[in-house]
Amino acid sequence: MNATTKIDRFAMVATLFLVAGIGLSAFAQAPAAVRTPGPPRGRSTRRRNTTPSKPVRQRRLLPLLKCLDDFVAKYPNSDLLSYIYPLYYQAYSAQKNYAKMIESADKLAGLADKIDALTRFNAYFTHATAYYAMVSDPVAGPTPRKTSRKQRRPRLPLLQH
Repeated sequence: MNATTKIDRFAMVATLFLVAGIGLSAFAQAPAAVRTPGPPRGRSTRRRNTTPSKPVRQRRLLPLLKCLDDFVAKYPNSDLLSYIYPLYYQAYSAQKNYAKMIESADKLAGLADKIDALTRFNAYFTHATAYYAMVSDPVAGPTPRKTSRKQRRPRLPLLQH
């Protein structure tokens, strides 16, 4: 009994020091950030656009889409498809390829037995938002008809009884 008490005391003291050490490290001050020099005075201070251009984004997404295609081709009935299809529609969303985005959201919703209700709802919501984006986007969506007044069909007169 005496040996057990000593071990218990040692364990409690070690735990106390461990907790105190973790607590003190939480209050430690973070190192100061290195300040980079700003633009020289006299020039415009307008920020540069730091987001990558469209071709750069597409080059980053193409290997991801290729890997996803390889996985789906190799394992078409995998249980991991519920994680693969959201990656598909996120990549297609970044490319603004709304038709493919809708297609992959429908494939995810088609896995009704393998996914939960929230994931299925997310797939339907993605389908709806992609459709709305496709219809309202002037570049990727359908082009509006630009007909002049001369090209419009004349209205038919109302029929009277």
